[in-house]
Amino acid sequence: MSDKIKKDYLEELAELDTGKAQPLYHPYPVINIFREDKPLEENAVKEKIEEEKLLSGMKGFVCDTSFCVKPQIENMLEQEGAKLITPEDEVIPEDAFVVAMDSDASFLKYAIAQGYASLKATYGLVSRYGMYIDTPSLAQPAVAAKNTAMIASVLQAVAGVDNKDPMSRDAYIYEYMEALKDTDLSGMKIAILEEFPNMKYSQDELGYYNRILDAFEAKGADIETVQLDWIEYADKVHEMIAACEKVMDADEIIMSLEEEEEALAYGSYLLKEENYETYYLKALKLRSLIKDAYDMLFREYALFVVPYTSGQDPYSVAANLAGLPAMTIPFEPYDSVEEDDEILEAGIHMIAGTNYENNLLKAAYAYEQEVL
Repeated sequence: MSDKIKKDYLEELAELDTGKAQPLYHPYPVINIFREDKPLEENAVKEKIEEEKLLSGMKGFVCDTSFCVKPQIENMLEQEGAKLITPEDEVIPEDAFVVAMDSDASFLKYAIAQGYASLKATYGLVSRYGMYIDTPSLAQPAVAAKNTAMIASVLQAVAGVDNKDPMSRDAYIYEYMEALKDTDLSGMKIAILEEFPNMKYSQDELGYYNRILDAFEAKGADIETVQLDWIEYADKVHEMIAACEKVMDADEIIMSLEEEEEALAYGSYLLKEENYETYYLKALKLRSLIKDAYDMLFREYALFVVPYTSGQDPYSVAANLAGLPAMTIPFEPYDSVEEDDEILEAGIHMIAGTNYENNLLKAAYAYEQEVL
């Protein structure tokens, strides 16, 4: 975002009336326990999954990026019988899965560029202990694979409470593979938007999107048009909060990364005493309003579905602002693309209510069975 666009947006933000909304503060103090580069000796998740080898015969890898999953998750995957591999150039090999962090939809882009589906879990459902995190309130572990069944198996292996992660929650863990036994979506209400503010999708992208909606309807889902307040601000609010958290948690590792310099400068500006209330607190209030809008939506609907492109858009990062689970399905899945063909880096983005990953998996699997 250019300096002029940022200035124009900040002026617009300052004038917004957020009513009596309370700022959605960082949920816990910025701390560095996630930086410890070692697996846990005592882990409730590890104890839970030792009983059976959910991933026996499967192979996968942990994405080695600046937002990587450390040996903690590798240990859990190996406990489940998975064979961890080292891919070339971090390209997902055939029949493999990958686990990584997603705080800004970059992992979704990485997966969809290869024709893979991906799912990021509800905030707190999967332990982040051992992960490198520079935007703590936005970071959610995610899984990518060539099909829904693989994603469900990996999620089953790594979901669960962990007392080493202060944001880990003792939530009910579904049997995710059970969601794949029945592709009937009768009774599932899906919310869509009539139009997409500030977004331009190609005719091909909208055509694929409508095809998937038709597949959901063919399986019995009820699709209704809704309005979702405040969503058009999600990408800008996300950028502001991410920049500020990078500053709050900045250390010599981050400061040495050239690509972080702009974000750090932006975050420092927003956190200045004269700007803190006008900009940063306003962004936190908008985050609260976005989360409230989603919470209200999911009282009635099982899923919220929008098109997805690899470019920045408010919908793909909104789930991180609200801590909600989300799944992206490519329009052109891995198996449908001929060798050397260029993949259309677009798909659908589905968001569900807190801890309702099973709804995402059920809808994705129904689509696979209906269309692919």
